[in-house]
Amino acid sequence: MDENRREAWSLYKYGDWSQGVHLTVKEKIAALRLLKECNEAKFALLEKGPSVLNVKGMKEKLENIQTQ
Repeated sequence: MDENRREAWSLYKYGDWSQGVHLTVKEKIAALRLLKECNEAKFALLEKGPSVLNVKGMKEKLENIQTQ
């Protein structure tokens, strides 16, 4: 995900200078949109990750109790 963010920022800021390509405004906006979506996904994972792990742990404990 971080690599995608770096590449999107690079495309927005510099275009693809190695190929001599200049991006249009529409393409730069698409790169910014991708950057925004990557950031939203990353923060969603950080926000929900610990609670998902806790639920999985509680589920495993409940299954252990039920099997006893």
